[in-house]
Amino acid sequence: MTGASPKQHEAFLRAYTACALWSTHYANEVWNELPLDDGVHGTSPATALQFKVDCRAFVDVHWETIEDGSCRPDGDPYEQAGHDFWLNRNGHGAGFWDGDWAAPGADILDEASAAAGPVDLYVGGDKFIYH
Repeated sequence: MTGASPKQHEAFLRAYTACALWSTHYANEVWNELPLDDGVHGTSPATALQFKVDCRAFVDVHWETIEDGSCRPDGDPYEQAGHDFWLNRNGHGAGFWDGDWAAPGADILDEASAAAGPVDLYVGGDKFIYH
């Protein structure tokens, strides 16, 4: 195999996006903290595109490590990797290094996530989520 399939890229992106919206909160009109996955807000086209670009870049470089059976967790490795990429790159205290992935793959993916840098999401006045 010479890279991840479109289905694998989609699984990674879907899990990354779900984790981003689940783990990011906003203050509503009465200043209650609510997760962005509350169904009220849509992701802006620019944010959706940036998610896709970031995920594709990560998978294109690290697909062999994601698929390495000796270092990956149970289940779909692309779904878990998408979830962990978001958590890891944003310093959520979980990610590739927390025990689901074995070394040396965990270390490679952890370092690559940190190098990608954090992402801040916010809700615009138009109720869309921006990057």
